[in-house]
Amino acid sequence: MHIIFFILYGIAGLVVGFGFSGAVPYLGDGAAPFAGISVFVVLGFLHFGILLRSAGRRVRKLSSDQGAQDPDLQSRVTALERAYQKLKRKYDARHQKDGRVVQEMQVLQGLVAQLNAKKAGQQLSEHNAPVVEPTAEVAPAKKKKSGERKGDMLSTSIVTSSDKLRATFPTVQGIKNISEDKALEITREALAANRIDLYLQPIVHLPQRKVRYFETYSRIRDTTGHLILPEHYVPVAIKAGLLTTIDNLLLFRCIHLIRNVQKDAVDVGFFYNLSTHSMNDREFFTQFVEYMEFNKDLAGTLIFELNEEDLARAEVDSNLKRLSELGFTFSLDHVTKVGVDYEALAHHGFRFIKLDSKSMLQQFRKGRGVVDSRDLHEAMPRAGISLIADKIESEKTLIELLEYNIGFGQGFLFGEPRISRESAA
Repeated sequence: MHIIFFILYGIAGLVVGFGFSGAVPYLGDGAAPFAGISVFVVLGFLHFGILLRSAGRRVRKLSSDQGAQDPDLQSRVTALERAYQKLKRKYDARHQKDGRVVQEMQVLQGLVAQLNAKKAGQQLSEHNAPVVEPTAEVAPAKKKKSGERKGDMLSTSIVTSSDKLRATFPTVQGIKNISEDKALEITREALAANRIDLYLQPIVHLPQRKVRYFETYSRIRDTTGHLILPEHYVPVAIKAGLLTTIDNLLLFRCIHLIRNVQKDAVDVGFFYNLSTHSMNDREFFTQFVEYMEFNKDLAGTLIFELNEEDLARAEVDSNLKRLSELGFTFSLDHVTKVGVDYEALAHHGFRFIKLDSKSMLQQFRKGRGVVDSRDLHEAMPRAGISLIADKIESEKTLIELLEYNIGFGQGFLFGEPRISRESAA
């Protein structure tokens, strides 16, 4: 009888595999077998789970009916029940893992549906031939010379956890003058060929400069390996409705990286930028939250970052509440309004505020601005919120920031965005 069920499961897997192959040409030849096998495995484990629960009920009934009459039978029943509980624990753990795979497939199907809905023939602007010029986007951090002094508090060395996660390559060339049409074409090709890379930039604890977090970025490569920077592909991706797809492929990469980092016991967290378009896509965000529910064990490691202007939208607030209930926390970027209510932010799950270092120092010198220097010692610690000084590019700026006891820093002084070793592999 069970063989018949497994034959049916196999047929279901084949149907899904062939259907997935025809509906989703973007994901390559490996996607269809993966989808079919995943369906077969999940159905098989569900079947096995039902059998285990049925066996457990029979064992308990046998124990209650005849255990009192036969002590030897009772001991055998107890041993069987222990074996059943052991198998059940293994099944539950595997079932949770399979559930995470299913949720990831559902989100992926949502992304694919978005891709299929877009027309490749959109005309956006004039046609200009791209000009390739060097960019410092992924230039490796300068290595410390052997004769350099150790223990210098203001040296530009980075703790080795940065090198464990980020690849070191020569400066990669970026396409500078490129038309919107060409940028859209490259973006579509990159999505189809899986050339969306995960880049990491360190956020360090001050004054020690120990890498405590990484901010994640997406970067797109063309067929020759040149980078398309966000200022070129983000505007056309928004117009073409592809930004949500890019953002959430980045999220998958980020979560896989975090799980590998946990295996290596590297104590760092990751900031992931939630775009307005992702949060306002109700259908997709529902699947996104379900996917994060299967990954809620990462709540202490993954921080979602969003802009201040997005916070005022009612639908964004409800979505953040759903993530907060799962245990995830947030960072507020591009803060411009004076008089930040730290307690209110903390109530909504915010644990970080990020400000441009130069504008922040100007505000401190004037004695007024978005954040008062006194807030760093009183209101912010009381609310459990930390300040991150962004775009620190010189030792002079850092020295001045340290006078105000800034907790965290980010910028080219500590390291440029570099491709993750996982993406580079």
